[in-house]
Amino acid sequence: MFNRIFYISLVIFTILFHEISFTMDFRDIEKIENGKIIYSKYNYSGKDSIDISDLIVWEHINKERKLFNTIYWDWTDLRIFLLENGYAKLKDETKANIKEIDAQNKAKSNKIAIWKKGYSPSMDQQKKTDWKSIFRFFWKLIIFLTSVGFIGWLIKMGYRKYYIQRRFKLLIIGEPSTGKTALLYNLVDPQIPKAEILKLTTSKAVTQKERLNCIPRGKFEIIPELADVPGSSFATVWDNFLGNNNHALVMVVSPYKLNGITTDGSIKTLNIDNDIDQKYIDIQQGYVQAYIEGGLGSKVTQKPKILILFISKFDIYSKYSPEDSASRITKDKILSLFKDHINSSKTAAQKAGIPFEIVIGSSVEKWNTEKVLDIVSYNLYKI
Repeated sequence: MFNRIFYISLVIFTILFHEISFTMDFRDIEKIENGKIIYSKYNYSGKDSIDISDLIVWEHINKERKLFNTIYWDWTDLRIFLLENGYAKLKDETKANIKEIDAQNKAKSNKIAIWKKGYSPSMDQQKKTDWKSIFRFFWKLIIFLTSVGFIGWLIKMGYRKYYIQRRFKLLIIGEPSTGKTALLYNLVDPQIPKAEILKLTTSKAVTQKERLNCIPRGKFEIIPELADVPGSSFATVWDNFLGNNNHALVMVVSPYKLNGITTDGSIKTLNIDNDIDQKYIDIQQGYVQAYIEGGLGSKVTQKPKILILFISKFDIYSKYSPEDSASRITKDKILSLFKDHINSSKTAAQKAGIPFEIVIGSSVEKWNTEKVLDIVSYNLYKI
């Protein structure tokens, strides 16, 4: 019963409001400019205006929200409304009617708007330097720019902390001359020219700028670090570089200490059966045991999230990439040369409970260098 009465009342109210809206002439002031009040009406589309060229309009009138946020009924004389609220004053009272003069006198006695103490009719035309306003403007500008700088810094920090959540370090270690620097350069800049890679020597120092380069990869960043194995401190080698960050460990090994470049600058293709440096390979086996077995086996050092054994300089034994069927025999022989290195690393990784991957490649030819990042990305973040 109550619901029925409510809905009947609502229908009656709607009908009455509809009828009233067509008999009333609501007005809404749009703006005041060029001696006119420009307004719109409720019951028809379009705009109309009222001439107020015989009035002096208050200079702050367009800041009055009350004036522009009010619906005026059809009996409201907008000229009278402006005069009695001090929003305007008569230019010549002798030409005005009594209602307008009374409305102006009312505003004048209340000292409102245009009739405030200290207001001069010629203020709108005066052009003088307001140094206080200028100082206030520049002070606000300085505060604004400072705020923007601080907010920008906060946004940057927030972006790095909450958006770039997947940040990890990539520690590249190995015996000198294995090709660590060349691999690092390829990872930081995949477009690096081949000639620049060939110029790298074992004495080439990696600058701090190069060490701090970030490799963007989707929603995370890779921070590569490079280190020659530092003597006997194998148990803390990656702790010194990585602290508490997530990190991946890449051990670089090579079957040959030199890079195969001849005196005329060309690369000589070596024979995998004859042109290997067995002593160099054996030294690397000792380092793998010390750094991989020793480091991963330690209970006090932080463990990497993944271990990659990168066998470099494949280009000096083959004209084809390791993935090409034409280089299958060469690839198998290289894997055989590093059988002990592989078994040692794999066993240590299994005991530490981390993934282990083998990559054969060449930083000169860019063979499988990008694969290192792909493996890390997938194993750490499944992407």
